[in-house]
Amino acid sequence: MSARSVIRPFRSQQRLTEEQASEIWDNLRSAMRQIYNANASKLSFEELYRNSYNLVLHKYGDLLYNGVKQEIAGFLKEMVEKIAKASDDTLLSAVTQAWRSHTLTMAMVRDILMYMDRAYCQIEKKTLVYDLGLMMFCTDVAQHVQIKSRILHMLLGNISNERAGELIDREVVGETLDMMKTLQIYEDDFEETFLQISREFYQQEAIRFIEANTCPGYLLKAETRLEEEKQRARNYLRNKSEMKIIKVVEECMIEPHAATLVGMPNSGCQVLLREDKIKDLGRMYKLFRLKNCRNFIRVCMTDYVKACGDKIVSDDASNKKPVDFVTELLGLQNKYDKIIKESFHEDKGFNRCLKESFESFVNKNNLCSQYLSMYLDELMRRKGVGQGNDDAELGIKIDNCIILFRYIQDKDIFESYYKQQLAKRLLNGRSSSEDSETLIIKKLKTECGQGYTSKLEGMFKDMKLSKQTTEQYLAIQDQSLGVEISVTILTAGFWPIEPPSACNFPPMISERCDEFIKFYVNLHSGRRVTWQPSLGNADIRGVFPAQQGLPERKHEFTVSTYQMLILLLLNEREHITFSDIETQTGIAGKELQRHILSLCAPKFKVLVKDSAKGVEGSTKFWINYAFTSKMYRIKIPLISTRQTGPGEAAGSVQPHVDEDRKHLIEAAIVRIMKSRKTLKHTLLIAEVTKQMAQRFRPTPQSIKKRIESLIEREYLERMESDLNEYAYLA
Repeated sequence: MSARSVIRPFRSQQRLTEEQASEIWDNLRSAMRQIYNANASKLSFEELYRNSYNLVLHKYGDLLYNGVKQEIAGFLKEMVEKIAKASDDTLLSAVTQAWRSHTLTMAMVRDILMYMDRAYCQIEKKTLVYDLGLMMFCTDVAQHVQIKSRILHMLLGNISNERAGELIDREVVGETLDMMKTLQIYEDDFEETFLQISREFYQQEAIRFIEANTCPGYLLKAETRLEEEKQRARNYLRNKSEMKIIKVVEECMIEPHAATLVGMPNSGCQVLLREDKIKDLGRMYKLFRLKNCRNFIRVCMTDYVKACGDKIVSDDASNKKPVDFVTELLGLQNKYDKIIKESFHEDKGFNRCLKESFESFVNKNNLCSQYLSMYLDELMRRKGVGQGNDDAELGIKIDNCIILFRYIQDKDIFESYYKQQLAKRLLNGRSSSEDSETLIIKKLKTECGQGYTSKLEGMFKDMKLSKQTTEQYLAIQDQSLGVEISVTILTAGFWPIEPPSACNFPPMISERCDEFIKFYVNLHSGRRVTWQPSLGNADIRGVFPAQQGLPERKHEFTVSTYQMLILLLLNEREHITFSDIETQTGIAGKELQRHILSLCAPKFKVLVKDSAKGVEGSTKFWINYAFTSKMYRIKIPLISTRQTGPGEAAGSVQPHVDEDRKHLIEAAIVRIMKSRKTLKHTLLIAEVTKQMAQRFRPTPQSIKKRIESLIEREYLERMESDLNEYAYLA
């Protein structure tokens, strides 16, 4: 194993004397002066380094360090005298030139004295040579009593001139500030005063601007100032200064004047909202980021949307057409959706305000529920729905309707209206697209759950089963009776229909009905069939004989079941009185009037009556043999009444809804108590309200009444120990 060789540093056998050390220092001092005077090209840096090395090695580090410090002080003294004589216009250039010269000199001196930094300064805990030079420049030059204040004054003056639109020497300003950053005097000697002066400047400018500008004009100027300060900070300020100066501008120009800007009568936020000033609103949102400034915009938007909505949903809104009514609401919704998306960056707070605004006026009455249902009804009846390019447009309209639907709190009222409209479309074959109908139900289910749409889905299921059953029946139908019938089988719990109304069918139709009942009962044992003639219609062929120059005319009429019975009676006689028709058909008086007057309407005058006004029991009716029409197939429309569904008037929706609510609330109470066994009154109220929220918002009083009803029927009981607590009775 070989022995390790150790290389030890060279040690001079002869120690330097003080005279020799002084001579070496004189050479180093002379070299420093030449470096400072930019005459370093002829110097041997290797020799200078060896000399400084020898001084430190022979324990003359103090001599070298103190000598260097003294020389730097001398250099800086000369420098200060030159800078102090400079004019204000050339001061910053003189300072930056001196700074460049000094840092270059100190870098070269540091290279010569590198060994002293490592072997002497670190051990003796002295400041390194280069850092010592910077510290001395800071105290002797940058913070000199005759220079410090002038530097600050010129820096602030340049920035002020630039704010006024003048051109300045950014390079000199930036180099001066870089010097201050390096010397670590930037915050104390410049930034603090800079921010204070800037604050005073922008406070005064804000007052001038707001007196002379509109809201958009002021916002544009404020935005311009912010961008200028950002650019200024990036050009020659420290990174931290950017956020500080931006905050100063915002605190002076935006925060104190936010309420004033929003409320400006002719150009404020309300005007911007009304005129769809997307860019100006976006600028306002962007600038109003401090504290609660954006809350002023939210409040303004909320109040204005409520005012617009109240105007639409006002008392005279009932005179509007449902399509116009809903179109206005959807237009209002789309307008503010766009503003929130493009101007307010989809801020959740603004979306919440929009929701609260719409809920406030949409739920003032049941008009919105009714008209939204009628709007969808009109949409589904429209020809061309669900075909080709209309699909995308239709999907957008349905989505918009669902947004409006979300705002409705009593969704069960909308369900009642929509169920009646859907029933009419399905029974009368007026729905243009089954896919579109299914899409609406799917979206309603997504919003409110399966229970909400179960009856609507049941109606579609009935229509499909009815079609299959009718096909099976037609295959075995007795053709000898001369009458063909097509039956729609409705499940009583799904359809919004009134109790069956009685009427007397003629024998040939009665036989066909009995035949179908027999077929259906055999197919589904245990079921009961009840006819609903008020919901049916018939195709009946009429032959008008030739007379008075008119040839024989044949037409096929599509009429209601009641109208069919009336016309069949006139097959057997020339004329008939109203009271005779009522007796023989068994149709109720008011309903009979509606159907018979529809046959006498001027557009399709199939019947003629002997009185010009009204209908009495003795009023006579007969066939209009002079009837003519260019069409072969003619549909006789019924005189319109305020109906929203088959046999269901609009005013009667609320009683049915109230009755359904009683059952829903009671079911929820029983469901909750069955799982909890015992529960306090307030907790039970809260649980029921939570469960019913998707359909409607029950009042505590209505829930209390249902609790009392359940107690009377012995579903619940009050606890003897606490009357405000209930127990479930199995």
